[in-house]
Amino acid sequence: MKVESDLQSAISEAGENKLSSIFDSCLEAIGKPIERLNKSDRLRLISLLKREKAFDFSKAVPYVSSRLNLSRYTIYKYIKESS
Repeated sequence: MKVESDLQSAISEAGENKLSSIFDSCLEAIGKPIERLNKSDRLRLISLLKREKAFDFSKAVPYVSSRLNLSRYTIYKYIKESS
């Protein structure tokens, strides 16, 4: 059983690292630090994340909301707006 939990945590960590990498590259494409993003910049970032399939990862919305210091509700709203 210990092997199974170790495997699960390894998979989770690998996904989180990939998601972090995708987020950082999309943020770099915007060209502004998180603190200076306005709504249109955040919508553009969400569109880039969608294009890179970042939201296919487990727990992607909570991760993005944490990084942007926004609620999960707002992230879901931005995802819908960017469609």
